[in-house]
Amino acid sequence: MRCGECTITLQDVEIQLGLPINGMPVTGSTDVDYLAVCERLLGARPEPLDLSGNRVRVSWLEDNVPPIEDDSNEEMVRRYVRSYILQLIGGCVFADKSNQYVHLMFLPLLEDLQTNGTI
Repeated sequence: MRCGECTITLQDVEIQLGLPINGMPVTGSTDVDYLAVCERLLGARPEPLDLSGNRVRVSWLEDNVPPIEDDSNEEMVRRYVRSYILQLIGGCVFADKSNQYVHLMFLPLLEDLQTNGTI
């Protein structure tokens, strides 16, 4: 940070992470049944032991969303991609101290993979 600055700005984040700050904002609803969203978008519903509030264990994502195989159909590939992106979000972009959980608020934003990153 330059001399005299007392806080990190959005431009600092853009430079450090290489993330664009221009364009449409990312928004979503907080009134969501996350278990139903998990079942619809990932093909599995986490057990209560795998949840902490509205966060799911990253290890649950690894164990319950199968990797891509040669005979995987398009929906299986989408589920794997969503799981992988959630793991990146929870482990790198918005990691917490434990690095064991990722918040499910990001999952509905990954519903339509065709529009992500196009706006």
